[in-house]
Amino acid sequence: MKLQVGCGRDVRIGYLNLDKIRLQGVEIVADLERGLPFAAGCFTEIIAFNILEHVEDLPAVMADLYRILTPDGSLHIKVPHFTHRGAFSDPTHKNFCTYDTFFYFTRDFSWNYYFNFAFTSIHAKIIFPKGKQIYNYLVEPVMNRIPVIYELTFLRSLFPAHQVDVVLKK
Repeated sequence: MKLQVGCGRDVRIGYLNLDKIRLQGVEIVADLERGLPFAAGCFTEIIAFNILEHVEDLPAVMADLYRILTPDGSLHIKVPHFTHRGAFSDPTHKNFCTYDTFFYFTRDFSWNYYFNFAFTSIHAKIIFPKGKQIYNYLVEPVMNRIPVIYELTFLRSLFPAHQVDVVLKK
């Protein structure tokens, strides 16, 4: 089974669509921050697009998402990058994410003793706005080769990113 958390109006075929509010197409109404109403290990794939920046206790929500994934399941995440204008302008955002944010939830991260779970692998990518900003077609691959340098220098002000895309494997 596949699960989409925080689906809003983006209801996806082939997924069990969950949101905090009953909207058309939402099949499960549940609050991520109060625990998910599923047995452990029941989803092969979970997508969480533009929802995790809204939760108060990100580690607790990540632990619950980990719990309901099957062994070798994957969690696909999209969150606004902290340099994106919308990251701070939306008053409902409680988390501001960088390229490294979700590395904390992997077994290779040296501080993972904070959590009683750890994903086995991660693939993260910074996405830059395209369209009128045609230079971002060149900026994106370069900055993804040096994400730490990008985020720690003036480059983040010159080329604000749009979002962070992450895939975590259990």
